[in-house]
Amino acid sequence: MLEFLSRRLAAALVTLALATVVVFAVVEVLPGDPALVMLGTDARPDTLAALRASYGFDQPLAVRYLRWIGGLLTFDLGNSHAYGTSVAKLIGDRLQVTLPLAALALCWAMLVAIPLGVFAAWKHGGPGDWGGRHFAATSSIVDDRSSFAARAKYLSAMSWSVSRTLSDIAASARCWHSAARLR
Repeated sequence: MLEFLSRRLAAALVTLALATVVVFAVVEVLPGDPALVMLGTDARPDTLAALRASYGFDQPLAVRYLRWIGGLLTFDLGNSHAYGTSVAKLIGDRLQVTLPLAALALCWAMLVAIPLGVFAAWKHGGPGDWGGRHFAATSSIVDDRSSFAARAKYLSAMSWSVSRTLSDIAASARCWHSAARLR
């Protein structure tokens, strides 16, 4: 058992290391100069050079990767240029809403899945088993399609970005209601 767990842990660490390399490489091959994007096309060359030096864009690729990994390991995720605050703070603010919603969704799924699984096992091979399996598959497909369709309809009708705070969600609900009356 210990050997199995150590192999799984080693495989997870290798996968995680490869994922960091892929993410870093994808960000690195994006076209454009980040300093030019931040300061604009009419920025002076000395200002661009100073910004590149302050963010480490002028460092070799390996040094930038190691600094990035060091930041990830110490939870120093940097600052958001769009919001002007720490990325860790932004994530923490969003987790205050996301975690209770995820816990509620997990509880709801367990309230449905456990009795359905017990019923399917009790009626193994019979119509109850068949019905339980098909209900689970169909509800998963319908849920995915309906939530995608609702989001697409909302975003196309309102041309707004997804709500970011609870107060925005309340305002979005009012707009959603108004959009429904327009149909």
